[in-house]
Amino acid sequence: MNDYYSCMHYISKALERDSHYTKGLVLRDKMYQEQPCMKRECELLFKYCDVSVFDDHKITKEIAETIVEEAVEIRKKKRELLKPIPIPAVKFPQPLASLTWKSLGENLISLYEYINKHSKLSFGNHVDVTDHLSTTDEENMPSTDEPTEMETESENNSLEKSKKGVKRKRAGGSGGGSGGGGASEESHAKRRSARVRNTVKKKEETVNYKELLRTFLPSSLK
Repeated sequence: MNDYYSCMHYISKALERDSHYTKGLVLRDKMYQEQPCMKRECELLFKYCDVSVFDDHKITKEIAETIVEEAVEIRKKKRELLKPIPIPAVKFPQPLASLTWKSLGENLISLYEYINKHSKLSFGNHVDVTDHLSTTDEENMPSTDEPTEMETESENNSLEKSKKGVKRKRAGGSGGGSGGGGASEESHAKRRSARVRNTVKKKEETVNYKELLRTFLPSSLK
């Protein structure tokens, strides 16, 4: 598991009892070779060992390689045993009635109750929504062709303001009424063209519901 510090602790305990413990000496020197900083950090672990453990030991290369290979093989088997079981993805127990936040909220509540009833599932499961992303429900989706209530109210307010502006100019001006009316009509036409451009842009916008839903997930589940 690459827990070299714990391994070094048990090696020091073994060398306290047998200063010529070959396996401990080989593994200690191998860890020192891979992480040289451990030689200084783990020095105090061997303070109760015989001073001979710090000497060079005549261990053949073949014996050292056999001991290291055995340790690596044990580490591989330990990792396989501790490998986490993949968590399966779950789907909504019922299809989305419509592409609205209300329908999504109702499905999330039903999914919560579904997971509570099944002990094999957990709230760490990923939710697979691919089936719902491919469906299109044009009738239930909000239409961008018709102006919304806010757009209609804004348009009415702008029309009233433009009318009031024209009346004030006619009452205050002398001999220049026609010129003031033309400027007001031109200004109103510009505002109307701007609203048309904004409406066209809104029609072209598309919503990526998959990415939108991912923003509500915690970072550990993304």
